[in-house]
Amino acid sequence: MCVSFLFWYSRTRCVSLPFQCLAHFEKLAKLGSANAKPVHLFMLAMKSPSRKAFSKAIEACSEMIHLEAMSKERYASFLLNQEKDTELANEYITSSYWLYQDWGAHAKALQLSQQNDFLKVRILSLFSYIYIYL
Repeated sequence: MCVSFLFWYSRTRCVSLPFQCLAHFEKLAKLGSANAKPVHLFMLAMKSPSRKAFSKAIEACSEMIHLEAMSKERYASFLLNQEKDTELANEYITSSYWLYQDWGAHAKALQLSQQNDFLKVRILSLFSYIYIYL
């Protein structure tokens, strides 16, 4: 009996935590917190993915480079898996790569380049362009 209660309690608590976070950031956004609105919109986009939801989140994240990088990466994943829009997804992955580099998350940027062959080609072509014209 005790074990089943603990299992139920831990499962209920873990399941409700994301909803508590969402409610918390929604409350902060309504109170006018400039930092809470992008986080809230990103969480909404992750909860119910759509082009509109991700567009709103990405637009709101323009001042927060780390959140913009994550939003664009997740949007690219949504485009690849749900919408089958490879061309647009590649653009968002590329943008996410450079945002991770700007943020200083070089390991994450490296992971993206290792997972996406087209990204290696784009990066090499950019560096060869810079080398030739500088």
